[in-house]
Amino acid sequence: MNGDERMNLDEHLKHLRLVRRRYGKADRSEKKRLLDEAEVMTGMYRKSLIRRLNGGLERKPRKRRRRLTYGPAVYGALLVMSESADYICSERVQPNLVGMAQHLAAHGFMEVTPELLAQLGRISISSVRRILRRLSQDRPRLPRSRLQAANQASQPVAISRWICSRVAGRPRSGSV
Repeated sequence: MNGDERMNLDEHLKHLRLVRRRYGKADRSEKKRLLDEAEVMTGMYRKSLIRRLNGGLERKPRKRRRRLTYGPAVYGALLVMSESADYICSERVQPNLVGMAQHLAAHGFMEVTPELLAQLGRISISSVRRILRRLSQDRPRLPRSRLQAANQASQPVAISRWICSRVAGRPRSGSV
């Protein structure tokens, strides 16, 4: 493995599962060699590797949820800005959040505080996407129109094709 490439956690665990089979059956010198190899491959500390190889290799779920980073003020501001920008994607709306908030506040559509502007300045595209997805669940969808009515209106109209007798610059027959 290249020195500047790093393994992610799933790759670490996959490698350790392969090493664990040999580690359990090995003598002391073989375990030392296996630990050296795993230390180089994974970049983990030796004691952590020993704990992992002797214990469980399963990923543990989070014990507590993360606290909310953005509050209702950001949610409300994103809702107003999304509506005013005609629900464009988060990649296009995120770079313009601060300027758009100031513009909407100047015209009286929302109230802006310095804390709100700071939060809008540091929010990521993925956070905007998650928040807008959550907000769009509350908005009722428009009913889909059926195409049959449009097709029925156009069916009685006769359409024919006119073919021009002048092809490729040749004069019509009968004229010079």
